[in-house]
Amino acid sequence: MSPAPRPARTSDATASATAPAPSSARTTRDSSSARRR
Repeated sequence: MSPAPRPARTSDATASATAPAPSSARTTRDSSSARRR
């Protein structure tokens, strides 16, 4: 998580796609787990 190194747009896109991905997945998994329980 370093907002300093930004050599290309690929890095930004990858970081953007990788940042919300785990967060969303975690929230969805948590919701699923809570609902199943």
